[in-house]
Amino acid sequence: MPLYPFSCTTHGDFDVLRPMAEVQPTEKCPNCKNQCKRQWTPPSVTVFKGQYIEALDAYVGSRAQEREVIDKINDKSGGKIAVEWH
Repeated sequence: MPLYPFSCTTHGDFDVLRPMAEVQPTEKCPNCKNQCKRQWTPPSVTVFKGQYIEALDAYVGSRAQEREVIDKINDKSGGKIAVEWH
């Protein structure tokens, strides 16, 4: 669930956790209950680090080994192509 930043002219910045479908352009300040405007910020991108990226690399590597690879295509059968799988 996204965290949305808002700014109160009296109490400063605060964040609100809301589903994307429920976010509004204004929100009540938790201290003074005044309507505060939402601050527009760029989306954040999560970068995998440490054990997570190692686990992802291991999974992708293991899946790559499961794939069948076409090694050679022979077209010496009068238009019928024979494919050798390894």
